[in-house]
Amino acid sequence: MKRIGVFLLLTTSHGWSQMPQTPWTLRPGWNSPTPAQQDWFDAMLAATAPLPKSEAAAASEASVSLARLRHNPPRKAVRLFLEGVKLGRAGKWPGAAADFERATALDPQFSEAYGNLGTSLAAMGQFEQAISDFRHAIELDPATAAHHLNLAYSLMRLNRGTDAGPEARAAVALDPTNAKAHYLLGVLFAQRAESRNFAIQHLAYAGRELPEAHYVLAQIYSSEGDARAASREIEQYRKQPEYREKKAR
Repeated sequence: MKRIGVFLLLTTSHGWSQMPQTPWTLRPGWNSPTPAQQDWFDAMLAATAPLPKSEAAAASEASVSLARLRHNPPRKAVRLFLEGVKLGRAGKWPGAAADFERATALDPQFSEAYGNLGTSLAAMGQFEQAISDFRHAIELDPATAAHHLNLAYSLMRLNRGTDAGPEARAAVALDPTNAKAHYLLGVLFAQRAESRNFAIQHLAYAGRELPEAHYVLAQIYSSEGDARAASREIEQYRKQPEYREKKAR
């Protein structure tokens, strides 16, 4: 199965560092939902607002939450945190996780360290523990979209789409310009025929930044018998530099 990695590693109170990406494909097994999944889809469809008409329609994740602005971790915890970020950027996830865990031990209110600990564990495939750390980060700082986004992705990797939905919606609500959040929400909506129009909206928005969104859009149109639209999206996907680089290898 192809997937896109959406994990975000918190670097400072104003910026995020993006983790590696691969495409995602739709999961046909979701076509027969359980009653709980059906209830969730119905509630999500009823609650979903139209997409913003412009990127200026709402504040982006550059707006730092009050919890993060008010929190001043001790210097040693910050030093460990920054070392963990450095190791994470180099792909040295075990060392990064150790540093982030030590930072949380020194400062149990350090939400960014919990979020990055979750990111490090998820990068190593330890999704259950990562989910616990993302939830802890959200408890400390519910207004940071990246925590909800990373939690949604981890839940999806464990095939827990019903639980992932509210987190993906929270990420979009907190940061309406976040392409990855729109991508995840689009993938979730795409699992059901009656919500495909919502999926198309979110994936089209995500496609401004993420080539993989065009790939999923092509799948949607192909499943609906619209070969022309599917071909158009595949062409958009193939035009992206990332695709051309992979093909050249």
